[in-house]
Amino acid sequence: MTARPYALVRARILRHAPRLFVRLYTPDARELGELGEELAVRALLRAGCEILGRRVRTRFAEVDIVALEGRTLVCVEVKTARVAPIPIPRGSGLDPLPPPFRRGGRLGAKQTARLLRAARELARKPPRAARVDLVEVTWNTRSNDFDVTHSRGSCADPETRSGSQPRGAGFAD
Repeated sequence: MTARPYALVRARILRHAPRLFVRLYTPDARELGELGEELAVRALLRAGCEILGRRVRTRFAEVDIVALEGRTLVCVEVKTARVAPIPIPRGSGLDPLPPPFRRGGRLGAKQTARLLRAARELARKPPRAARVDLVEVTWNTRSNDFDVTHSRGSCADPETRSGSQPRGAGFAD
């Protein structure tokens, strides 16, 4: 018996029952990323988005999730972290998450620029508004709980952030 059937079982459980997966297995880095993407997709579906694709490659970047929210094309970057928070006394005002995992601090300027170019490329045909969202999934390894935070337009193009139409239909690179 090879390891292949075992890997297929792991992949199927991860895809269909992500919360059960973390109770049965300790995910490696790749599986942790897939787990975060699966939980992000479920959160987007609950929010009323239509999922158009996963891991979509453009010439600028790979987009984790491409969704449609109303008439807006949403390119979603998913960041997943495994944390074991330290006990913090109530009312101390301290953040239990270590600095690299604090909200919104995990998307750099270069990656944001690449994702914005990819979003504009994907939104060309048919022409529509596009934005880049950030979904952060934090797995608490002590309690096996997940915290999914969706930041809409966190990486928005400065031209479209005000709600106005981008110049030249907004699709020029």
